[in-house]
Amino acid sequence: MWLNYSNRQISRFGFLVRSDCLKLLFCGKLDVLDLPALAELTSLGLCQLPQYLSPWIIDPRSLLAFLTYSTFMTNVDLVKHTEVAERLLADTPIISHL
Repeated sequence: MWLNYSNRQISRFGFLVRSDCLKLLFCGKLDVLDLPALAELTSLGLCQLPQYLSPWIIDPRSLLAFLTYSTFMTNVDLVKHTEVAERLLADTPIISHL
């Protein structure tokens, strides 16, 4: 997963979305495969960008943070890390004055 501001592309699971097309996802009920047609209609002035957008789409950094966190959580084995933490803390004294 990466965001390249110079090329304005976001990649997630091998799927590329140009950041200039992200707003088109909020033009109405549509499929991701409709993006090329919507982009062409918008460039011809036949489709308008949405007036209202979710806060996370206004700032691409929010989307990048979400995708990064989502990718991390998808790839991390929480069961394995929980078992390691339990073993490490099993003999650790409990601090009672906190």
